[in-house]
Amino acid sequence: MSTLKELTWTAHKQAESSPLMTVLLDNSITPAAYCELVYTKYEIYRAIEDRLAFKTPCLPRAQAALDDWQKMSGTIPNNLPSFDRYVDRLRLTSIYNLWAHAYVHYLAPLYGGQIIKRNIQDRFPVGLYQFDDPAAAIAEIRSHLTVDMADEANLAFNSTTAYYQELYKAHYPA
Repeated sequence: MSTLKELTWTAHKQAESSPLMTVLLDNSITPAAYCELVYTKYEIYRAIEDRLAFKTPCLPRAQAALDDWQKMSGTIPNNLPSFDRYVDRLRLTSIYNLWAHAYVHYLAPLYGGQIIKRNIQDRFPVGLYQFDDPAAAIAEIRSHLTVDMADEANLAFNSTTAYYQELYKAHYPA
């Protein structure tokens, strides 16, 4: 039997290897691009947290993302139609399916986000990636997951990749 991780691996790798994530991971992302990325994370977390009640106190990320964005005196990204459609979907999807989006967006800062944090902490605020009890946060997300969520989790990864591409093109025109 396949796991949710196995069923979403290809979409996960596409998001992770996008040009925006490449410049983020190698710490060459521009301050403007990073600021707008953090704002998109805030909007995603807010849409999820408006509907899911987490039990683990360190799990909510919306406020941490907003705090990081405000420290950068940030701008709000515009003209990201994939992002707008995705946030609208988060507001309408079932609570069951919303956990698939939590899987994508909350486990990311708990795992790969820790590499990002180490790479960028000298340039940018990193509250988004700080967790008091990462093991409890991971356990709470995983307790709600089933392999039946693979399609919705793949949609979350693919939607994220699409808006990453839009954000990258806005800051790194060809």
